[in-house]
Amino acid sequence: RDEEALKEAHDQLEARVRQRTAELEAANRQLQGEMGQRRRTEAEVMRLKEFYQSIIEGITTGVWVSDEHDQIYYLNRAMGQIAGVPPERLWNASPLKDPAPELPAHLRHHYLKAKELMIPVRYEGLAVSGPGGGCRYQSGWLIPLAVEDVEGAAAGL
Repeated sequence: RDEEALKEAHDQLEARVRQRTAELEAANRQLQGEMGQRRRTEAEVMRLKEFYQSIIEGITTGVWVSDEHDQIYYLNRAMGQIAGVPPERLWNASPLKDPAPELPAHLRHHYLKAKELMIPVRYEGLAVSGPGGGCRYQSGWLIPLAVEDVEGAAAGL
């Protein structure tokens, strides 16, 4: 009788091991599938990022983006050409706090309006010192961004 009970316990244990193994194998297959989907999604996001960045870098309209602290963290090549300086020179500049000379001081009013109201704001005919000291007039849009975890960022187009 003891042997019979021991054999039954052993059989039950083997059945539970087989069941748990099957469950783990199914969970592993599911995770492998999810990981594959994530890799494909990440590759697609990277492809789209590169695609849109190539468009933004290729247009002749100046584009800059500031963060929630009002510091510029992205400028396209056209914005550098418009400002007459390499884009890197304007990184971390702020239209609110001691702006770089290439950022017109009177842009501040439009920037604050876009940031406060969270609506696109058009500006026209802003006098800007151009390369070589000449004066040029610029028009464009300040378009606020509502990005997760980054409230109040504004982009200039």
